[in-house]
Amino acid sequence: RTSEWQKNGQCLDNIRPGQSTLEQAGRGAFATRSLRMGDVIAPAPLLHIRRDDSVIKYAEEFPDGTTNFFYMNQLLLNYCFSHPRSSLLLYPYSPVVNYINHDGKDPNAFIRWSDRNHH
Repeated sequence: RTSEWQKNGQCLDNIRPGQSTLEQAGRGAFATRSLRMGDVIAPAPLLHIRRDDSVIKYAEEFPDGTTNFFYMNQLLLNYCFSHPRSSLLLYPYSPVVNYINHDGKDPNAFIRWSDRNHH
């Protein structure tokens, strides 16, 4: 790799998807190489979504003329970051990043803003 690449590039192959060894955990992201504390696991641009756009709204009409309205959150909400009182959702999109799971009490991965010039 050139020095220009090392200055401005980032690896996208630090993680791969795979089946978890934890019971009922499903799939997850697994490191493809040793990563040190503070290393970037994967860069991920953020898609900005209005919270209202993540809600499925539909009505069901009954033979007696009544209508029930239903509101459900889309599965997409599970993969977004936000404050509960914010109208903005941040959805990270990059290869395999949405497979990253961690223990909420003792996390082994963190989200942080980039400090690179071109981001």
